Amino acid sequence: MKKAKFKFGGWLMKAIFLASLLIFSHGQVYANASIVNSTKKIVTDNINKVKSSATELVEELKAIKDDFSKASENASDIWKEGGDAASESLSKLKESFEKIKNMDVDGLKKMDLESLKKTVDELKSSVQGESDAAKSIRTHLGNLESKTAKLVNDAKNCINLAYTMPVGIRSDHMKFELSVDTLSYTRDLEKGSVALDAHAYWTLPFTACDDPITLGFKGENIILMGSGESKIMLDPPAEFVNAEYIPYTLSKDRIYLDLKKTSYVEIDCNGFKEMYLQGRVRFKSDVIYSADANITGDSVMLANFEIYINDLNDFLFEAGFDNGQEFKIKATQDVKYKAEQLVIDFSTKRNAENFQFPKGYKAPFAPEDAAYWTGFAIKTLAVDLTQQFPEFPVNGAAAYNMLIDETGVSGWFQTTIDNTKSEKKKNSTIEAKFTDISIGLSGGKVSGGGLAGEVKIKPLTTNDGKDTLTLGLDGKMYSDSRGHLCVDIKTEIKRDMTFNLPIIETTKLTLGQGTNFQYQHVADTTDKNNPKYKNIFTLVVNGGLEVKNKLVNIDGLRFEGLKLCSENPHFDAGKFSLNGVDVPSLHGLPFGLKSIGARSRGNKAILEPKIYLTLIGKDSPDDQKQGASVEAEFGLVSTIKDDGDKPGWKITGLELNSIAVNIDYSAFHLAGSVKGYRDHNVYGDGFEGSIELAMKVPKISASLQAHFGRTKFDITTGKQRDKEFKYWFVSGECNMPPGIVLFPPTVYLKSVSLSLYSKVKTDFDPWEFKVKKVTPDVTNKFGFTAGIGFYCAQDNLIDAKVRMGMEFSSSGGVSRLFLDGLVGILGKDGDGGQFNQSFMRGKVGVNYDFEHDIFDLSIGAITGPSIEHIIKGSAELNLHTEPGKWWCNIGTQKAPVGLTFMKKINASTYLMFGHDIPTTLPPLDPRISALFNVTQSTATTSDHSDMFQSGTGFAFGIALSLDCHLNKFVYADLVFLGGTDLLIVRGSKEFCPDASSKYRAKGQVYVYLAAGAGIKFRKKKFEIVEFAAAANLMGEVPKPVYIEGNIAFDYRILGGLIKGHAHAKYSHGTPCSPGRIDNGVNYDGSEFDIYEDTKATDSSGREINESDWD
Repeated sequence: MKKAKFKFGGWLMKAIFLASLLIFSHGQVYANASIVNSTKKIVTDNINKVKSSATELVEELKAIKDDFSKASENASDIWKEGGDAASESLSKLKESFEKIKNMDVDGLKKMDLESLKKTVDELKSSVQGESDAAKSIRTHLGNLESKTAKLVNDAKNCINLAYTMPVGIRSDHMKFELSVDTLSYTRDLEKGSVALDAHAYWTLPFTACDDPITLGFKGENIILMGSGESKIMLDPPAEFVNAEYIPYTLSKDRIYLDLKKTSYVEIDCNGFKEMYLQGRVRFKSDVIYSADANITGDSVMLANFEIYINDLNDFLFEAGFDNGQEFKIKATQDVKYKAEQLVIDFSTKRNAENFQFPKGYKAPFAPEDAAYWTGFAIKTLAVDLTQQFPEFPVNGAAAYNMLIDETGVSGWFQTTIDNTKSEKKKNSTIEAKFTDISIGLSGGKVSGGGLAGEVKIKPLTTNDGKDTLTLGLDGKMYSDSRGHLCVDIKTEIKRDMTFNLPIIETTKLTLGQGTNFQYQHVADTTDKNNPKYKNIFTLVVNGGLEVKNKLVNIDGLRFEGLKLCSENPHFDAGKFSLNGVDVPSLHGLPFGLKSIGARSRGNKAILEPKIYLTLIGKDSPDDQKQGASVEAEFGLVSTIKDDGDKPGWKITGLELNSIAVNIDYSAFHLAGSVKGYRDHNVYGDGFEGSIELAMKVPKISASLQAHFGRTKFDITTGKQRDKEFKYWFVSGECNMPPGIVLFPPTVYLKSVSLSLYSKVKTDFDPWEFKVKKVTPDVTNKFGFTAGIGFYCAQDNLIDAKVRMGMEFSSSGGVSRLFLDGLVGILGKDGDGGQFNQSFMRGKVGVNYDFEHDIFDLSIGAITGPSIEHIIKGSAELNLHTEPGKWWCNIGTQKAPVGLTFMKKINASTYLMFGHDIPTTLPPLDPRISALFNVTQSTATTSDHSDMFQSGTGFAFGIALSLDCHLNKFVYADLVFLGGTDLLIVRGSKEFCPDASSKYRAKGQVYVYLAAGAGIKFRKKKFEIVEFAAAANLMGEVPKPVYIEGNIAFDYRILGGLIKGHAHAKYSHGTPCSPGRIDNGVNYDGSEFDIYEDTKATDSSGREINESDWD
């Protein structure tokens, strides 16, 4: 902002203006007769001008009448209001102009001159069309409009005896302008005096650097000599002529200056004399708004004022807020403020008393130029923080120079907390005490401030138990996404300290570097209008743990990120390691700590260590040495009490989550495990367990798996039911000793299995041939499976398993019958039964749902890892039938049957027929689409299968690709891709409204070839040549027939020194809407067109001509 100075124009203009005033004002020195004679001559001249103008207008009307009569038949097409209304208006105008030709001054005074201009304007705007007659009439009406304006001006001069005077006084520094429009004698012959029509404009200093806001003043017949007032009143825009206040926007539509029409500028022979402004400052809710929720509206904060200004450079005054009402600021919307006075500072000479910029305010001026600041400053401001900190007795806060300017709201305030009056709320975990609160605002945002105090971590006491861990606090304020004022404090321990851990009394906790404490004061936004605040205290600990007593001995336990929090979850275990010198022991038996977890359940904190205990010989459960070990996971439950006289922690129980036993000896192996559930979302209260036994003599093994429990889980909705039910599952398998003949002479029995279950659903993996997951399901009353395993000749030649099962519904009937089989061929020696090591595997699955009459058949085959370097592939056939729908698929578009030869040649195919056939061809390979200038997002189309009522069809596709690479000193790459797709579907008429048949056939064929060569040196490739080409052809039949084709190539030579690209397309017909434009290329239907033909260019983009190669 520039320092403003008020300075009138040059001496020459001032001399002319004053001379004119002196000549007119001292005309009375001469005789009154001179004035009268001069007046009569002026009247005669002006009357003649009026009559001449009226005559010209009558002639112009005749020309319009002639055009009107020529177009009388089409008058309604030329005039919006109709020919009769236009003719009537023209007749009235002619009648008025004829009268004016014979009028004197008194007659002109009685005429409504402005209505003539209005009538001409309405006629001009009612002409429509571009016919010759309309154009001619519009031209004549334009002439009529300008001549009517001249007539009205001449008539007014005749009435006022005025001369137009282009006289003005302007100040470029203060952006104030005073202009005299007309200068005239009054009609009072006895008191001849000078009167003038004038206007003034004043640009508000507050907006001079942004979009200028200008106040307009206008006055007519202002008397400088003789009687009358020399005031120019505020000139409102047309839309506010009848309004009480005239609004002027300040500070980017956030602050308004509303002025009453009583505001004025007073002038005299020296120009500006005084300005009077009456009105109010109105703040939008984007800046400040009422703290009373019952007071609504976009602009409710008002500050009224009334001021007289004698110096335009010193515009500074105070305004009073209505009733001193409380308000809020958007940046700190939950803090209440109360102010009585608002200082409005538009002065460039001075600031308000005791003015200074608040802490953190980024002023655009040097300290010595602070007077240049303009804006609003709030005085006598009180701050209420009780909503944010109800638990703290906050003393009255004092604000320092809260400012509102074009950047927003800025200010700084701080207060203290009287802890002697604080409520003694006891917390068993963490307790904080604060001494100071401060908040800084800059540009409408929280820019600083915070809390100072201390915090006590009660669970952590010193070795003697007298002192708790106490940390100093110094945090920062911020506004969250909803504008609520929040606090975030984080402090870190700088030295090692040792404390007692409350969960186990004999445990010592060492806090190391990186241990930190965080305090958060955040808004609970459940109630948007009246949010409540909560305090969250979090301690993150790095350090060590030492336990030494008769039962447990742990040395060197290290942890990182152990978290204690006053908010659920109370614990997070982080990472643990055991690095001590002494071997940890439990009752003298060595053990290992595998992991430690923690969780919360209601008001309970549960610490969950997972350990293994060496009983005999073994160092771990996975150790291959002979011996025995136990692995267990349990939960140490502590109840947290936050009320009463003695809040604290208390160990209330021990929960066994899981236990596993592993015994290995030369003659046998025994392993078992049990896992428990408590209040589990799916399994409720229950357990699962398993046991495995293997003996070398006789060679036999057995396994048993079980699930028992009760729950309210509903598998269909994923939510909890009202009524609880019990569930169970038991499954056992026994591997028999070799040599038991099943079918002579070469089929031998290998294993038998049996499963029984109730109210569970089993997820069976056909490739691993075992149940992977058991889920409670109240709809399945009972089920069983029975199976056998067998082999031919020897167990690694042909190895197979078969199982059959039935399930019964809650009504007692058979709900499902199923059969599964798995076979492995040529497994590794000694690996019979390990199907994933076989040369090839095959599986079959048959399932029939009696309740819904659904039949499923699945047959699949997959190659094994022993031959994947030669051939690798998989194939699957799926058959599905149900009432009203069926399909049979050998692969699908998304998962085709595939074979890979020598890891270089890939072949794939799919065959689909029946219902639910895809309605679009598969998208082209992205490499092909890229050559056609189509991105992957547009090359992939959506499926319109929702438009089929009972669509059936047929889909087939086959593709072949080759990918070869030579990676030596000279490298070479070759990629080939080709294939075809065919689709025939029968859909509803809605799918293709223009089709001649319900059947629609689509097909495409495509080919792609890319090659490149270069030199490889020191792991860098230097490209010599690179080439890629692609082509495709697609068609749709029957009617509407559509064919489209693309061919494109791209080449680069010497790393792009020479490069080129070409793309041609062909299309015929229109694709069936909303069917496919399968490869994503939208065509315009032209027969053949070169889409792009880029000639060879060098690295600078210059075209290379053939002559350049000569």
